[in-house]
Amino acid sequence: MIYLYTSRFPFGQIAESFLSAELKVASSFGQEVTLVPMKDDKKKRQVPSFVLVDRPLCKMGVWLKALALLKVFLPGSLSLWRCCKDNEFSCRYIGDAVKYLFAAQLVYEDLRQKTSISNQSVFYSYWLSYGPLAFAAYKQEYPNSQHVFISRGHGSDIYSTLVGIYYPMRKFALQGLDRVFVVSDYGRSFLQKKYSEFSSKIELSRLGVIQPLKVSPSGSDSVKRVVSCSSLVSLKRIDLLYASLISFVETTGISIEWHHFGGGELFEDMQQKIKQKTTFRLHCCLHGMVDNEKILEFYENNHIDCLISVSTTEGIPVSMMEAISYGIPLLSTDVGGCKEIVTNQTGLLLPQNYSQEEFNTKLSEIIENRDTYSKSTIDFYNAAFNAKHNYSAFYQIIQSLSHADSSH
Repeated sequence: MIYLYTSRFPFGQIAESFLSAELKVASSFGQEVTLVPMKDDKKKRQVPSFVLVDRPLCKMGVWLKALALLKVFLPGSLSLWRCCKDNEFSCRYIGDAVKYLFAAQLVYEDLRQKTSISNQSVFYSYWLSYGPLAFAAYKQEYPNSQHVFISRGHGSDIYSTLVGIYYPMRKFALQGLDRVFVVSDYGRSFLQKKYSEFSSKIELSRLGVIQPLKVSPSGSDSVKRVVSCSSLVSLKRIDLLYASLISFVETTGISIEWHHFGGGELFEDMQQKIKQKTTFRLHCCLHGMVDNEKILEFYENNHIDCLISVSTTEGIPVSMMEAISYGIPLLSTDVGGCKEIVTNQTGLLLPQNYSQEEFNTKLSEIIENRDTYSKSTIDFYNAAFNAKHNYSAFYQIIQSLSHADSSH
């Protein structure tokens, strides 16, 4: 049995939507998977028949939560006081420390329940955050356990303090994991250099998306269409993208139809910015939070010249994987692992603090060569981000870890 701890999946509209592709491939390995989300809501996505959903963390009572919070302030393996010995900790991170230690306490209690009825299971945290902390605390208390503990690492959960987030006791968490699967080579190198004593258990395992039946059609109209797909939060700099697009159409005279998919705390601010300053050559459509299936339908039924990202930090965005699978080229800031998917086959990179001239030149080049890029992006997708290939390799490794542990 694999217990997969998620933030919200399979609940919500967009949270961890990329897990759908992974679970479809997992079915071919005959693995039983139980999803254990931290939060739920009314909207639940469909999952394959072999996937169970267990919600003890969502349904935990007030008194149990209060006890877990109290334990954060008492001596123990998941205590706030242990953070004082952490070189990365400072007083400004107390809020983050309490938040993630509390979540780890909840997962730890759930672990104890599940391990009492299972001889050997794989416990898999989708994020390198509170889950691995709980795993480490469990292994510290039960050092002879036959269970396997693994985690993925994506973007902000790897670079953490670089983007203003503190994940407590990272070395302790890594010590408790049997393997860390990082979605980008950049992220793998970052972790291996920073925590060299654990480098042998940190490896690359890319995400992937299911190959679509159709690709984005070639365009014949005079209007050029670009998309962006992300949460509307400050790190994604969608306000900067909007300003760049306004300047682009005014400078080049090229009309642009811009579609943004994704909601977030800055959604209303973005709506106001568009109302206050607009130009007839730029048509804006903020779709808000949309089911992933609707986004893919849009890609399939509309000619799209480019997907643009101007974020300050990324792992390797699944939105980019989806775009290239449909033959849509990419324009992105050179941050995190983006250079591993934005290559001379798939698009062009911008400096993080790009000039307007650089933006204009590179977007124009992609628009002019869109159909040439379209074929090479699909070839690159099949070689690097095909879900069937990447997730098959991932679950083969999980099986080998399980067999190796049971033979000891």
